[in-house]
Amino acid sequence: MNKIICSFVYLLLHIHTAYAQTELFAYITNAAAPSHVSVCRIHPDTGQFETCEPAYLENLSAPIGLALATIDHTTYAYISNNTYPNFVLRCRVNAEHLEGCGLTDVPSYTGIAIHKSDDHYAYLAYSDSVEKCRISAKGELARHDCHDSGAGRIFANGPIFMRFLTLNQENYVYIANGDYQPNASVTRCRVDAQGDFTACKDSGAGASFNGAADIDFAFIAGKTYAYITEPTGVIKKCILNDYTGLLNECAATGKGFHAPLGLSIITLENKLYAYVVDGGFRAPVANLVYHCKVDNSGDLDCGDSGVGPVFSNPFDIALLDRCAPGKCGFF
Repeated sequence: MNKIICSFVYLLLHIHTAYAQTELFAYITNAAAPSHVSVCRIHPDTGQFETCEPAYLENLSAPIGLALATIDHTTYAYISNNTYPNFVLRCRVNAEHLEGCGLTDVPSYTGIAIHKSDDHYAYLAYSDSVEKCRISAKGELARHDCHDSGAGRIFANGPIFMRFLTLNQENYVYIANGDYQPNASVTRCRVDAQGDFTACKDSGAGASFNGAADIDFAFIAGKTYAYITEPTGVIKKCILNDYTGLLNECAATGKGFHAPLGLSIITLENKLYAYVVDGGFRAPVANLVYHCKVDNSGDLDCGDSGVGPVFSNPFDIALLDRCAPGKCGFF
């Protein structure tokens, strides 16, 4: 009997310890002066923000994009600055703290994304192209390790944020190309084994977006859905063809947005949630992050994330779970 009781107590402690090791955080860039990153703790059951604390970092200057990468057991945040000195800022991530931040010599403009192929690479959106930069084993970025991604200068409306996706063992990147521009588009490229972009083409939806800032994906009942933020006030939901990687049947979903920009989707407790940054510089600025439930048909039902309009010209969002070794991940 004592062995059974002890085993039960051990099990409870083990479960409690495993749960305690799981912490979810959102990192949101705020471009208004004084520039900062909001570090928000996420409730692991509801997905709501519990707290959001500002991190005022030296050398932040109108930060737009933020991407996370874990390299050799250390997690780094890479933040793109939109105004002088216009270089990427790199920080170590320690849950609610961003530490050891320093400017790289890599110029930045808007979006930044991380992808691992033969090595870890950072991809930066410029006015009409995307640069690819190798990340060192210490998480460092250097200008001499950067070159064109392979897409060339094809982005007439200006690339903003991008998202990588693997379908049927084929790697793709989707680049939102439009900001507030009418007749905007999403470009789809294949990503080869060295991380270069090839066979770039329109994603299939054509120039049908009234602005295009970010894109993310959800897998529901055998279908893949793509969500594209239009900074003019709408989110489009499209069905993705899993064999061609192209978009079709795009329609608006969710409501109440003013200028949706950064978008990220996660699964918590077998439920899908989307986080939508409603901010930017288009007045009047909402300064909100929406927390959206994703239903079985892929539609969004959105409300406030839980903390209200505490942001200051927010643009991008990145999510991280701090959990047991070998079980952590980005969303």
